[in-house]
Amino acid sequence: MTIQEPKKNFVTVTCQQGRYTLGSSEESARYYFVIGRDDTKDLWKSFLVDIEKDCINHRDQTPLEVAYEIKEIYDGYWIHSGVGDIQKMIDYLESIEEEEEKIREDYELEYAKYKVEYWVNQVKELEFAKNKVAN
Repeated sequence: MTIQEPKKNFVTVTCQQGRYTLGSSEESARYYFVIGRDDTKDLWKSFLVDIEKDCINHRDQTPLEVAYEIKEIYDGYWIHSGVGDIQKMIDYLESIEEEEEKIREDYELEYAKYKVEYWVNQVKELEFAKNKVAN
């Protein structure tokens, strides 16, 4: 029996670079908060950051840490229309962070088990192939 790769049932952040402003040639980094909960319908989940100001390492940070970084960038502007939206995201993420931390830890354990089984199966397949050739 093989185990399935676990699903991420916690908030994640994706980032893509591109042109997101109609008619503009400027590229931005678009941070999108992927939230699989029903209580976020009123939250804005997509935030643009100018490429030259983007130094966010979203792969090594929690979504809350990413939101703090976006807020810091937005606060650096004289005025930015997204400040209120990112603050709402921060407030929401702060309210669920304790629960999210546990879910992320559970995922890491399940993912480690999955990877161990994957590599054990790889070793068995390689040993089987090697023995088959040797005989």
